[in-house]
This record gives sequence, C-alpha cells and structure tokens, in this order.
Amino acid sequence: MAWTQEATGSTTVGTGESTLTTETTNGTYVFIYRINSLALGDEFVFRVRAKVLTGDASGGSVLHEWYVRNPQQEPAHISVPFVNRYQIEVRAQKIAGTDRTVDWEVWST
Repeated sequence: MAWTQEATGSTTVGTGESTLTTETTNGTYVFIYRINSLALGDEFVFRVRAKVLTGDASGGSVLHEWYVRNPQQEPAHISVPFVNRYQIEVRAQKIAGTDRTVDWEVWST
C-alpha cells in the first residue's frame, strides 16, 4: 500500500501541551518531525494519545511518549507506526528551556 500525507504543519511549542494533529480515519500512521536549534537545557516531550474504545474521551490514553533533550545531531525524527481505529492525537510540550518551533508531518497507509 502507498503512504499518503494526511497533515503537515509548523507549531511553536511552549509549556502547555500543544496538539499538533488529530486523525480520525482508520489506518496506520507515522509522525515525522524536525525540531531545530535546540540548546543545552532544552527538553521536550512528544505524546501519541488515542481514543481506544468508541466511548473513550478524546486524547484519553497515552500510547507512546518520548523525550528530546539538548542539541541534536539529527534534528529530524520519525515515530514508530501507530494503528488508529477511532482517534489519534500527537501532542508536544516543553519541559525546560526555550519555546521552539516543530515542523511536522503525518503519513498513513
């Protein structure tokens, strides 16, 4: 099956949790992002949240979370694939340091 770009954007991430994208179509998704110009002491967390059952609240369960800290040799990253049945959200939050811009894309198959 071919991959399809579902969404793309550029978001400035600060201390509040920012929703980068929400996908509601069944499928398998990957999240690709680039966070440039990180400095020593910068720390961000990315979370994939999902509505697991039809009656669940939006963004209810954290499926996966990962941290990005300090300057990166390779500022672009790709997530593991996620299966979506009802709703999936990708969120980001600054833990420490300076607000940064995250360029991102979501692809599905």
